[in-house]
Amino acid sequence: MSFFKNVMGKFVEFDDKNEAKPTEQAQTKQTTSVQDSEVPSESFNFDGAGIPAGLVNTPISAAQGAFNQEFYQHLQNEIENNDQDGADYFELRKVYDAMKKTMPNDATALSAAFSALRATSPDLTVERLIETADLYLSVVEKEDNDFTSQYESQFQTEVVGREVSIQTELETQAKLQEELAQSQAKVQTLQSEKAQEEQKLNSVKANWNVTMQLVKANIETDKKNITSFLQTAQA
Repeated sequence: MSFFKNVMGKFVEFDDKNEAKPTEQAQTKQTTSVQDSEVPSESFNFDGAGIPAGLVNTPISAAQGAFNQEFYQHLQNEIENNDQDGADYFELRKVYDAMKKTMPNDATALSAAFSALRATSPDLTVERLIETADLYLSVVEKEDNDFTSQYESQFQTEVVGREVSIQTELETQAKLQEELAQSQAKVQTLQSEKAQEEQKLNSVKANWNVTMQLVKANIETDKKNITSFLQTAQA
């Protein structure tokens, strides 16, 4: 099961045919209005707040969505899984984070981290750091593309698919007046499900976008800092 489906598994269950069906918790909520439905509070935090201060070294633009720890950890795991042999940006970032706990000045902490790595890896260069930072940036961008693909697929199933069902039921109502009451009830259920699924999917996407923006912005800022602060040290 993909990471995206694993996340969405909190809201829906997927059978062997990759069809989604409401979880027991979601079934209980089907009779509840959209306004009363319960989902994790962070999913509806649209002010971009809630990002742990220690993770931010680059200002990011305001966006709908909230920092999501699960998304962040997933991206960090993917970066770690692609760690290259020898000292590079990945090792620098870990040492840099440790240095910043006692050295609040970014330039000092970055220079100290670079010096510490070069003590055991004298061949480490600024060019190597930039090159591998770009590599890890491509890793998270690949994850972004995968997430977008999965999101669009699920949106088609969970939202657009329900819209088709709604239209079918509306046509049935016009032809079968005797079943009008039953059909209207089904339409209301589908509309509620559509709205709930759309909210959940868009909330998850918004949280992903904020977290992705943070990770990419941090890497980009590190690249600038490496170039600015370490050029002299290398020389």
